[in-house]
Amino acid sequence: MNFTWEIVSMSTKDETNTDGVTLQNSVVSVQWKRIGTDTDGTSHNFLSSSYFSAENTAESDFVPFFSLTEADVIGWLEEKLGTGELQKIDDIITKRVEKKNSIVRTPPWA
Repeated sequence: MNFTWEIVSMSTKDETNTDGVTLQNSVVSVQWKRIGTDTDGTSHNFLSSSYFSAENTAESDFVPFFSLTEADVIGWLEEKLGTGELQKIDDIITKRVEKKNSIVRTPPWA
């Protein structure tokens, strides 16, 4: 199973960090899809949102919105979800792909 990310949308707002510095256009939510595709091309996705705060982000570590890359945001998501939650999501996607590949039949004696 091959898993990929799609960033659907992001919400921003100006946030003040703990040093009192206003960080403009801080990402506060990301709507995302995790997509699993098997070797036959059958796929399924898991749609969700994750929420963030720049409150504890130092000005020197802050990445301005228009300088963000897809890899930056995916890194945030993977860190926020952690390996355990990400594995649960991948397992759900895998089961849904497997279900799509099965044939539902009535019993032969019916």
